[in-house]
Amino acid sequence: MAIAHHPPRAAAERTATPTPALAPGRDGTIDAIRTACLLVVVVLHALMVGIENSHGSLVTSVAMDGQPWFAPLTWALQVMPLFFIAGGFASLSQWRQMQSRGEHWTTYVVARTRRLVIPAVAMIAISATGIAIARAAGLSDELAAEAGHRIAQPLWFLAVYIGASALVPAMARLHRLAPKRTVAALSAAIVAVDLTRIVTGIDGIGYANLLFVWLFAQQLGFFARSWRSDLHRASRRTPAVTLVAALTAMVTLMATGLWSTDLIANLNPPTILLALLAVVHLCALRLAKPTLDRAFAHPAVSRLVRIANPRAMTVYLWHMPLIMALIGVLWAAEIPMPEPHSAAWWATRVPWLVSIALVLFPATAVLQRFERIATALPAPKPVASHAALASVIDAAAGVTLVLLAGVANPLAATASVCMLLVSIALGFTGRSVSDDGCPESLGRPA
Repeated sequence: MAIAHHPPRAAAERTATPTPALAPGRDGTIDAIRTACLLVVVVLHALMVGIENSHGSLVTSVAMDGQPWFAPLTWALQVMPLFFIAGGFASLSQWRQMQSRGEHWTTYVVARTRRLVIPAVAMIAISATGIAIARAAGLSDELAAEAGHRIAQPLWFLAVYIGASALVPAMARLHRLAPKRTVAALSAAIVAVDLTRIVTGIDGIGYANLLFVWLFAQQLGFFARSWRSDLHRASRRTPAVTLVAALTAMVTLMATGLWSTDLIANLNPPTILLALLAVVHLCALRLAKPTLDRAFAHPAVSRLVRIANPRAMTVYLWHMPLIMALIGVLWAAEIPMPEPHSAAWWATRVPWLVSIALVLFPATAVLQRFERIATALPAPKPVASHAALASVIDAAAGVTLVLLAGVANPLAATASVCMLLVSIALGFTGRSVSDDGCPESLGRPA
């Protein structure tokens, strides 16, 4: 999985055709990719929600679960490796800018954690309150619990992203000192975890790859940031060959029967197939980026990206609460809900997606204010290293708690909100860090 590395150059770190009106250091193509990936996930989740009226009762299911035709589609729908690659690109750009201004690594960590946590606090608190009101109005405990778990399910991504983002300064340093060895070490860890899981039959071991797989994908994004803007015929050979090799390795592993051909199933726990898919995504992005840069430089397209990009995380956080609310309205209005995979069900998929869009996008225009609050706060001051690390751990633990217990669990939701608020508060404990043991080298420009 070794990736060719080129020393960063000033010209190499600029997009060939920069998008007008982008903030310094932003890349229009990368912003568009990050937004598109989250929207693909939203569409996927919307299609996987199975609901039907059965003898006067509301029955829920995972619509695509166990469908043999769905596995091939996941090769196109599994976009999380690409999102983490794009996230790595953008995160390294932001961190290098902060380094150039002499800012401390804890400032970066606190800012990123705050940016992710504040919108999540609002979503969890409002969703838990909404379910409590619905339960008081007569919603059964069973349906309340189901809705709570569905709402919390996408939060696995947030917990992992908080941790990966917090490690950007450390991983950026490793990338500067030993880029190939860092990727090789992460690759070895992924393989070791996956093989141990398979040999022992203990699936829980595989969850260690929540760290290694997504750090690996993020690290590939660091390589993408140092690409040259031009791509000649000879330089296309390496990414093309690597892409084919990674795809061949994926097919070979699946042929053993030890890995699922469903790439969505490979999320839980993450497997080596997702790491190989990240390599495929990186190589495809390398080949397509010059063309994408030109496309996203078009004023109309870049304007659309600038509108959608700031709203993407709000859409991701709120799509399941709003889908659950829409289901509640349909149920209360006694609108027919056909059995999943029936002819009527397939005929209503486009209207279903349109209905969700008509609810989701106007609502997120209002709900986006929570993200604006996060970005409008004063820039954090450097904090002690233990405070920054405690903020990250507290945030990830708070999200994980409600992920496991569900938003409908009042104790878990309350505890989660409290933990996330503590995480935010830790970011306001700014003080001198010159003598607290922080790695000062991480705060200086590379």
